[in-house]
Amino acid sequence: MVQPPLKILLAADDVALIQKIRRLLAGIRVTPSHTPAYEVLHSEQLATAVAYLHTITFDFIMLGVGLADGPERLAVIQAHNDDTPVIVVGEETDDGRWAIRQGAIEFLARPSLTPSLLQHALDLACERQQMMAAAVPYRQLVENNADGIVLVSKQGIVLYANAAATHMLPQMPETLVGSQFTLPLPRKDTAEFTVAPDDAQSPAIEMRLVETNWQGERVYQASLRDITSHQRAKNAMRERAAELEVRNIALDEFAHTMAHQVQGLLSQMVGYASFLEMQYGRELDDDFATAISRIVQSGHKMNNVVMELLLLASMRDNAVAVEPLNMQRVVAEVLKRLRYQIEQSKVEIQLPESWPLAMGYGSWIEEVWVNYISNGIKYGGQPPRLKLGATPLPGGMVRFWVKDNGIGIPAADQQLLFRPHTRLGPKQVRGEGLGLSIVRRLVTRCGGEVGLESQEGVGSLFWFSLPAADDVEI
Repeated sequence: MVQPPLKILLAADDVALIQKIRRLLAGIRVTPSHTPAYEVLHSEQLATAVAYLHTITFDFIMLGVGLADGPERLAVIQAHNDDTPVIVVGEETDDGRWAIRQGAIEFLARPSLTPSLLQHALDLACERQQMMAAAVPYRQLVENNADGIVLVSKQGIVLYANAAATHMLPQMPETLVGSQFTLPLPRKDTAEFTVAPDDAQSPAIEMRLVETNWQGERVYQASLRDITSHQRAKNAMRERAAELEVRNIALDEFAHTMAHQVQGLLSQMVGYASFLEMQYGRELDDDFATAISRIVQSGHKMNNVVMELLLLASMRDNAVAVEPLNMQRVVAEVLKRLRYQIEQSKVEIQLPESWPLAMGYGSWIEEVWVNYISNGIKYGGQPPRLKLGATPLPGGMVRFWVKDNGIGIPAADQQLLFRPHTRLGPKQVRGEGLGLSIVRRLVTRCGGEVGLESQEGVGSLFWFSLPAADDVEI
């Protein structure tokens, strides 16, 4: 015996979608035992569809939605619909989880609609209708659930609670149904709460609420989960994190103290070596002169290493005093730090007459210049020639750059340079692997970006940007 046609209300403001669904429904094969025929009434206006709901009884509702108006359109249909299953048809880029949470029986994406997929959704809706018609008790679906399930009326009265819920809530099981629900109810359809009782021995309960239908009434479904062990683990992690923070502070203080002591000893070493070089340089043979020169050079390099270690320690600070930078003074200090490398390499460095004023953290930006200039000297031409400059950018930014006359960097390798622990081939090595990744972190913390422009056989231009302070040049 053939079942009577099932009535479908198709509400969509897209005529093409209406035609497509009608065509797909027409292609579904009708069999005496399984698939009934479908009688479709469509409406391009949501208000007209609502009017149909008040005058005609439908078996299903198919609702077409866009990315922006989906929840609103579904809410309008649900406000005028008792128990008729709703199938939402949306865009391909919409994952549709919101529709299921809001009570839809299924979500289908427009481009992937097929007769079999549509038939599956309608069969699912049929099963739901049959379950409701047969009055399958809701409690059979949730009674054995490990999570507590509680149904609460809009007035806050407990209508149903499964066995797991009665073990979690303070009321006695026999008095729970019909009592006032003691946990907070949300103003919105969905909310999450973590209820941790004052008694440390009592369990911590996480509660999630969604709005649903039950016996023809809109109610809250509260899902309760015992998270006591999870909560204790989180508390233990917080205590451990606090302990580690105290240790980090102590280590930072120790590192700063030791670094300053090392810098003091290095200054004495370099000072005595420089004195010997200046006073007795002409009297020393080549081997002694070379040894003293290398002592001085190594002392300056070690001092740079110590300063970089202090820099890494300072990067853990969340509060950074960003201020207008005198870039001429910053660069001058950098060139002073790199004096021995500059003298030894016989590099030519061209500086601009003036620098734009930009915002940054002085000691950090000094390290950025040290990295860029020392790399340019080390991997530039023979002899290396560097040009430093700054270019104002749209949007209130200033780009500072170092251009060298090296062999350039292949395009495939350029994407890797600012990543941690990156080392390229021997001909394209820039810096010490981690150096450029630190540069990127420093500049990003100051509100800027980093990058490079390079062409093989021509050279490279490494740049970093900072927010402009104003139009004053210093």
